[in-house]
Amino acid sequence: MRFDFMLVALLFSVASFLIFAAVFVFTRKEILFGIKFIGLLAVDNVIYLLGQAGVIMSDQESSILLFSHIQFMGYVFIPTVWFLISSQQKRKKAKFSNKALLAFSVVPFLAIIVNFLYPWTHTTDLSWFQTLYYTSHELVYNSTFGEGFVGIVYQKGVFFYFLMSYNVIITIFSLRNYFQSKREGSITYRNSATFLIIATLCILYVLGYSLFLKTTALIEIAPLSMSLLVFIAFYGLYKYELFDLTPLAYRQVYQDASFPVFILDKDKYILSMNSEARHLYHHQFDYKERITLDMFDEYDPCFSLDLLENHEHESVFIINGKETYYLVKLEELYKFKRFMGYLVTYRDITTHKNEMKKMEIMATYDDLTQIYNRRAFFIKAADAFDDSVIHKKSVSFIMFDIDGFKEVNDIYGHQAGDFVLAEMAKTIKKEINRNTVFARYGGEEFIIFIKNLPPIDAYDFANHLRKTLENQVFVYTNHKIQISASFGVGGTDKQISKSFEHFLKDADDALYESKNNGKNQVSIKE
Repeated sequence: MRFDFMLVALLFSVASFLIFAAVFVFTRKEILFGIKFIGLLAVDNVIYLLGQAGVIMSDQESSILLFSHIQFMGYVFIPTVWFLISSQQKRKKAKFSNKALLAFSVVPFLAIIVNFLYPWTHTTDLSWFQTLYYTSHELVYNSTFGEGFVGIVYQKGVFFYFLMSYNVIITIFSLRNYFQSKREGSITYRNSATFLIIATLCILYVLGYSLFLKTTALIEIAPLSMSLLVFIAFYGLYKYELFDLTPLAYRQVYQDASFPVFILDKDKYILSMNSEARHLYHHQFDYKERITLDMFDEYDPCFSLDLLENHEHESVFIINGKETYYLVKLEELYKFKRFMGYLVTYRDITTHKNEMKKMEIMATYDDLTQIYNRRAFFIKAADAFDDSVIHKKSVSFIMFDIDGFKEVNDIYGHQAGDFVLAEMAKTIKKEINRNTVFARYGGEEFIIFIKNLPPIDAYDFANHLRKTLENQVFVYTNHKIQISASFGVGGTDKQISKSFEHFLKDADDALYESKNNGKNQVSIKE
């Protein structure tokens, strides 16, 4: 049985897993001390593992030497990176200065240079500087690991022991950092730090043991043990943040969110929804069947079209007998610039809509009489006037003013005057139809625009209103109040050839004429 092939397969599998782990780490957005160094540790181990696999698979001396050098480039930085991780956990600072990083990198880079001086091909004549890291090597043919297996064993040089001593020292400092972090850290971190302390003790044991051997091992287990170190470090440092707290927060935001959320695939099929979304549409959909985005159009016209074109849509639902408004937004989901699907979220805008309605009412209606105010009159009546111009219809303007209204305020008080104005407006509203725009023009003056009514007929209607008001008795706190009003009529029964403002002035002039002629009458200007 080829145990060497089995070992190589294991090395490649672990290396592949570490590559995915490194990508996962480097793409995280969380603010976590040391997580980038964990990614760097994973990359170092990938190089270490692949170099070891290359050594085992090679049967030529030159290729074995090549992969040995590659393997060393991965290994040499692992203790230093481990120390930097421990230092970050102790200092609780995300970054090191460039000078500090350079200082900690001097020995590893020097070791790489010294290691690279060792021959890359077979040679027997070595200079002194070529033997600083390894003094010599020997190929070993061992059928125990598999038929045809060729391994290599190195005699250690001075710089090898120097590097191992350096690694032992910084690993001891790493151990001290983790102990201090455990003692001063939170309860959550104290539990995790135990894993890191145990892992550091294992590293220290391997490094210390290596100091007492004169030759390297035929088959090194260090690549696998160092890879295990990455998983232990990742679990020990970030289990709580990445696998406990963050998923809980995501679940709280999505599944337990107080607003509906849908997740759709690229073909616009519903893949998932939170409980609020399920509850919102529980009468509309059978969740045992596949649901597509365009199926929403049956209950909310233009729903899918608005979302796909404008990425938002306003929906209204009747919940507990009341209207509830949602602003629905669609977001496209990408992963590494690759389109993956859609996220649809609902935001309750009922309060905002109600406030907007209140503001619209305040901007449109007179607060006292609950009829259109002057601003709204010019908007509504001007639109109706333009329509009459297009369709060649007659128009009429009726302007009226309450006679002697100052005396009502002086005798009965302003509250009584307000009461009279409000009740009078109610009386007039009962007499008008949908072709009429009725508004408070200002104070005790009111204006009526009527579409499709000739001025002569408007005159009769104004006279009817005048008599109605004249005969009405307003009762306020046991006081009986009677009023009269003067009316002015303007307009045309022919094709409109004058402006809106011109006819409005005609009605105002006619009102002025009624006032001058004794009040409580109707005048017309054609």
